[in-house]
Amino acid sequence: GVFSGPASLEMIERVVELPAGTSVVDALSNLVDQSMVRRVTGLAGSARFVLLELLRERARELLGKRTDAEAVARRHAEQVAALCDDVDERKWIDLSDRWIDVMAELLGEIRAAYHWARKNHQQLLAARIVASLGAYWHRSGYDREARQWVASTLAEAGSFDPLLNARIELAGGLAEWDRDLLAARVHLEKAATAFRALEHRRHLAFSLTMGAGTYISDRDGYPSAMAQCD
Repeated sequence: GVFSGPASLEMIERVVELPAGTSVVDALSNLVDQSMVRRVTGLAGSARFVLLELLRERARELLGKRTDAEAVARRHAEQVAALCDDVDERKWIDLSDRWIDVMAELLGEIRAAYHWARKNHQQLLAARIVASLGAYWHRSGYDREARQWVASTLAEAGSFDPLLNARIELAGGLAEWDRDLLAARVHLEKAATAFRALEHRRHLAFSLTMGAGTYISDRDGYPSAMAQCD
């Protein structure tokens, strides 16, 4: 009931934490045999498991009556944040051809985890999720949602470590890209300054490249854009 959509076996195992000696595979197999859970195919043919919506509502009702409901929701949010961090790192390497699809498949879980974290004052969890979504928002167009999440997170940015703060600024620049190039530039310049100080060359290069792009149609700014690209 804590999941918003199809979930992988690995994520179910990490979130549910069944008692010792109980097999998640056996439990899922029983639910599939009883047509309470459906096995569906995810990216690259991976197996995922999903509840019909009526059963999900009932599962959530039952989950809410359990004493460990809050712990389950926390584990779900933590796992989603960890997955977002992982995809954000691997999009440069082995996920370069499909990271957008991976994020899109996770979007329901991402939203649920983010809103749980905000509601329960888990600012760090929410910030990790936001910091990992900048490039996805830029490519997929969830601008309004992105700006709201970034604004809420930046209001608390002073309490995070410098790298996370810089990644949030980068996400802010990417979220503003299609709406306001000047606002995007402010975020990206702050991000580039922070990444340079941290000697984080990959994110620095990305921030400078995207920052240079904010000078599109601004001929007077082309020298600055070219200098950033150089």
